[in-house]
Amino acid sequence: MGNLVESKLFNLLFILTLISSSCASEKNSVNRIIFATGGCYGKCAVQVIDINSTLNVKYHGIDYTKNSGYFTGTISQSLWDSLTLNLERINYKKLDSVYDHTVDDLSTELYVVYDNNKIKNIRGREESLPKELMEYYIYYFSSTENFNLVRSPDTLSFPINMKRLIGKPELDGNIKFPPPVIDTKKQNHVEM
Repeated sequence: MGNLVESKLFNLLFILTLISSSCASEKNSVNRIIFATGGCYGKCAVQVIDINSTLNVKYHGIDYTKNSGYFTGTISQSLWDSLTLNLERINYKKLDSVYDHTVDDLSTELYVVYDNNKIKNIRGREESLPKELMEYYIYYFSSTENFNLVRSPDTLSFPINMKRLIGKPELDGNIKFPPPVIDTKKQNHVEM
């Protein structure tokens, strides 16, 4: 009797696992993720990381990176699944395409190919990004430690405009700052 219950429980768990994995694969429509970081006024990494569903990686370290130059490599299936499911979790398709309402120095770009030919491109400045997108960027960036990279003798191409990312904001000399806000209550208050 105990073996029959254990057998039925095992079968039920197996079926639930199959159903959940098929649901995850149906939801996961991402084919390729490209993430790029541009220059800043300090020592920010300038790089492009391109990963696809065949687990291949292309990497270009431009400035302030551990690996400088062009590299190719692979990642594990579990890392790809984690990257794509976390991307789906933040509902990337519904995010805006541009987050550029602040003038801070780190520019980023995320380029996602999904459903084999649709593209979602998100670019912006660090302080303008929604919290969940910035958290995803940090996770994606930290995952590079798990890449198996080999220097490439070839120049690699990416569908990202690095000139836009690397360039620092151009200042035309006509910057105007609003006058400071003066608290008249503090000005009129005299301590004794």
